[in-house]
Amino acid sequence: MQRWHAECSTNVKLNHYCMFKTNFHVEKYTYAFDIDKYRKCLANFRSSSHSLMIEKGRHIGIDREHRSCFYCETVLENEFHFMIVCQLYDDIRLVYIPLYYYQFPSYTKFYSLMSSENETLIRNTAMYIYNAMLERENFLKCYD
Repeated sequence: MQRWHAECSTNVKLNHYCMFKTNFHVEKYTYAFDIDKYRKCLANFRSSSHSLMIEKGRHIGIDREHRSCFYCETVLENEFHFMIVCQLYDDIRLVYIPLYYYQFPSYTKFYSLMSSENETLIRNTAMYIYNAMLERENFLKCYD
């Protein structure tokens, strides 16, 4: 467990992950619901296996400060921005994410959302990520 904590805290790619994955145990989202596409989407998002510019830019050699959100243009497109800040997803966010998390956004609230043990919140978070990723893909098709 010590090695796991050390590796998580020293790997830049896992900055967000080690803030909401604080214990070495099976996370509730892996068994909280049985819709594979949502569970997979949440797992990929939590482990930074997604197409946001924070990751995609890393893979194609773009400097971190230039990995901007295609919609907002001047803001880093990372998990925090995607989940509770970007206005492109406001309508989806209204449906799935409680106002508390995005009315006055903070990393503390983001980490609280991502580490929730509440099954309804876990399901809604997964559905938000899935639907917002679809919205992002549609936006990027028009952007090209």
